[in-house]
Amino acid sequence: MRRSLAVASLAGVVGNLAAPAVAILTAPMLARGLGVAERGDLAGATSPFMLAVAAATLGLPEAVVFLTARAGCVDRRLTRQAIIILTGVGVIVAILLAVVVSPSLRTDAARHACWISLFLLPWCLAIGSIRGAAMGIHAWGRVSAEKLTTASSRLVAISLLFAFGHLSVLTAATAIAGSMALGAVTYLGTFSAHRGSVFPRPERPSFDMLGFGVRYWSGSLAGTLLLRLDQLLMVPLTSSTELGLYAVAVSIAEVALVLNLALKDIMLATEAGDSNEERVVSFARLSTLLTTALGLFVLSASWLLVEPLFGADFADSRIIIAILVLGIVVGNPGSICGAGMSGWGRPGLRSIAVAAAAAVNFGLVLILVPTYGGAGAAWATVAGNAVAGNLNIVFCRRYFGLSMSRFYGIRRSDLALLVRGLDSLRARLGS
Repeated sequence: MRRSLAVASLAGVVGNLAAPAVAILTAPMLARGLGVAERGDLAGATSPFMLAVAAATLGLPEAVVFLTARAGCVDRRLTRQAIIILTGVGVIVAILLAVVVSPSLRTDAARHACWISLFLLPWCLAIGSIRGAAMGIHAWGRVSAEKLTTASSRLVAISLLFAFGHLSVLTAATAIAGSMALGAVTYLGTFSAHRGSVFPRPERPSFDMLGFGVRYWSGSLAGTLLLRLDQLLMVPLTSSTELGLYAVAVSIAEVALVLNLALKDIMLATEAGDSNEERVVSFARLSTLLTTALGLFVLSASWLLVEPLFGADFADSRIIIAILVLGIVVGNPGSICGAGMSGWGRPGLRSIAVAAAAAVNFGLVLILVPTYGGAGAAWATVAGNAVAGNLNIVFCRRYFGLSMSRFYGIRRSDLALLVRGLDSLRARLGS
């Protein structure tokens, strides 16, 4: 039985909160154990791996979500084919990045750290297909458990390394990449009750999977570049100190992104199985309200706690955090809209919007970072998010007839939906 959206949202928020929460907990240890320069080296060493984990998926995990939700069951052939393809892609991409990117890193330790993380890339990509099947059957608890496993293992590893004086660029990178490879254990036994369905399975699973995946992936790739490429580009454009400040700011600001990430996943899986335009516009408005409130909390907490926790050298990261939070709020309505359009079978529209945003971000990073460092990269992110969000909403008006104004502001019906969701959540947790 499909869980209510309120319960699914809670599970999604908990899972998506784990990574930024652990990033905040480990950031002081990384900052004090490595220093500003080596913290920048760690960001440069792990950014190729993090970029590839998000960008080299070919859109196949999302295609598995879409087709599984449409069919109402798990097609093991589909999932198996996605795993095989992504494992092969991971091997090729890891070799290319090791040869092309690692020589640009400044130290031998950073290069070795880059190679270690890339070794785990094929496995981490393959897990995405299993996660997609779980999302397609609305197994949000398992998806959250994977994210919690990844985050908690990373926290334990870095804490022990810091406590016993073994924290270095190499060991930190191993902990970061290794933790991402552990999540697959949470999916054991997930699909045993979903072998059949009254709904028809995809007639051409490979064709349908690649067709949807490629259309979605072009936007997913651009979105990953929008989120992750800036740190990779900053390596030759600015100092390790600026990169270290920016890496800390990103890890804190991303706490404000957790609700958006949770609802995007839920919208894709839910709309694929049961389209409802009013639900998408209402969730876009409501999530923007909640994201704004969360962003203000993050700003207040960071302004008070960054310097005591990270040290005086990281005080300048606070203004970068403020800029990044602004970008998250600005892009939120259109992000939910894009997930809805993908669930309605039009992932290419979202892809066009995000590709345009990535181009804007790329150009502004090259222009702003040499002069303004991390703050310049943050303003480039704001501009990119604004472009992506508003283009998604323009496309939704053009192809689905939804007024742009419906995605902004707050309505009485939204507050009523929030109250009903909280009541449903309270009833479910109390039962």
